[in-house]
Amino acid sequence: MSDTSDLLPVISEIRLCNFKSVQQQTVQLAPLTVIVGANSSGKSTLIQGLLLLCQTIRARSLATEVPLNGDLVSLGYFDKAKRLGAQASDSVGIGLAFKFRPDGRYGGVWYDEYVQTNDDPTDPPWSASVYVEFGAANKKEAIAAPLIALELAVEAESRGDLGKLRLQRRRRAARTPSDYSTLMLPRSGVPTTEFVGSLTEGLPPASSTTKINSLSLRGLMPADLYTSFREPAGLARVFFGSLGRFFGYVDSLGGSSDREGDEQLLRGAADLLSEWRTGKGDSITLDRHLRASIFNRDGAERFLPLLNRAERNERRLARLLAPGDGHTIDVKVRNRAASTMSVATEGLRQILSSLEHLGGLRAAPQPLYATSNQAATGHLGREGQYTAAVLHALKNRPISSFDEQGNRRQETLGVAVQAWAQRLGILEEVDPHHRGAMGLDISVKQVGLTSELDITAVGVGVSQLLPVIVRCLLSGPGEVVLLEQPELHLHPRSQQLLADFLLACVRSGRQLVVETHSEHLVNRLRRRVAENGTPDGARLISLVFAERDAENGLTKYRNVEVNQFGGLDSWPEGFMAEGLEDARALLASGLLKLEDMVTSDSASPA
Repeated sequence: MSDTSDLLPVISEIRLCNFKSVQQQTVQLAPLTVIVGANSSGKSTLIQGLLLLCQTIRARSLATEVPLNGDLVSLGYFDKAKRLGAQASDSVGIGLAFKFRPDGRYGGVWYDEYVQTNDDPTDPPWSASVYVEFGAANKKEAIAAPLIALELAVEAESRGDLGKLRLQRRRRAARTPSDYSTLMLPRSGVPTTEFVGSLTEGLPPASSTTKINSLSLRGLMPADLYTSFREPAGLARVFFGSLGRFFGYVDSLGGSSDREGDEQLLRGAADLLSEWRTGKGDSITLDRHLRASIFNRDGAERFLPLLNRAERNERRLARLLAPGDGHTIDVKVRNRAASTMSVATEGLRQILSSLEHLGGLRAAPQPLYATSNQAATGHLGREGQYTAAVLHALKNRPISSFDEQGNRRQETLGVAVQAWAQRLGILEEVDPHHRGAMGLDISVKQVGLTSELDITAVGVGVSQLLPVIVRCLLSGPGEVVLLEQPELHLHPRSQQLLADFLLACVRSGRQLVVETHSEHLVNRLRRRVAENGTPDGARLISLVFAERDAENGLTKYRNVEVNQFGGLDSWPEGFMAEGLEDARALLASGLLKLEDMVTSDSASPA
């Protein structure tokens, strides 16, 4: 095992509260996290919590509720997802901590002047966490649960960016949005006033906090945040925000700037805003009005010098405007913390958009497999039922593959799948064929044989392992794959080789979360850590032991660290104990029987 010191988990922590059998648990993840435990101990609950959050954010819905049933996970009604025995007022919470690099992959988001991103791979990744609380709907058989609260925190060590957003659903009906409530155009959706919260930048005592009065959400994540200003200050804020965006927040501003010249420009701006205020009943928003009628290339340049002293001039403009009737204006928050939230939200979307899941019940071997119009996207289905379609569509696509040591290399998917099938000892060749309207079949060659066979003519383990190989190879470095019982129907030797495949996969930069019952798989991973010449191998793997309390039925997760010797620093009671108990009982019974035989021989007459 080579050096792994630069490998970090994309998702570093999962937090569950009142979810199914879990009351309150936090689990740390490694590049390779292996979840073990007895049946019905709560292993799959951990994966389902992550899938539910992923399903919600992926949806990009404008709704303010969590969909409990979808393509990734189906939990039924809300009362089935909520912990049995929880109080009626208790909410369900799911959260995760993650790391990401805000580079060119997060295109399409306007980061404004406050956050500059680049592609420098030497910059440390940003750290962030998100926690979503949702509660019961009004009806009993609810298939979606309304959002109760949300917290998003971000830290960028290399730049010192630090922000925290807290949102809480209002207990009483919110005020009706004013005509000015969409002055700063949202990226998505109409702002909702169902929530109130705060946006904090920095650490005390130097921190600053902005009150959030409304926002627009997409997939429960904040798209735009709004705070309230009294009418003169709000109009001035919109004016300078629009002016700055028109010029792209240039670093070096043209034009001279002096107090007398600024005063004349500010009075001109005040006259323009006053004219618009007279007809404020029009449906056009001020931001759009400014860009359409004032901030064209010729008209905006005269106001450009005002940006040299933007904060001071914004206050002066507000004083020049008439006080008005005390009307408040919801203005989009534009500061460093808001920009940081935007970057983190897009980073989280990218992580969860590429996350893939392969369930524990995979499709049985079939003479013909279904076609799929999503084959070109690499979508295998929960049961791997579209593996043949994906392999046929993408077999010639170049991918970032890896060898036994995890070293990356470029080769086609078909070549990579065949190479790993050979290394795992299950097949010599794999070849999918399209049979038109009937679907697809998979012909294979077994090791040591020359004739082709249908996949139904070989062991079931082949059809169960093939989706695992394809899924891991298709997911690229920096992406997350969830696997449930990848060892199904495999011989113990193949389970050991599968462990080597998973280890090579994470060493290539992918992150895996694996739920398993295989003692052979776990022990092979422990052996590889012990064989590694450096302590870094232990950082790569984390064992999570799930256990159910016999008295209250609650699930507890315990992170069991594998030390550099392959041992466990704290061995939980019942952890992979069955094999040891049988070995101990076998040895004890054999010794007892041997002792009886020796005693019997000694008692026999010579």
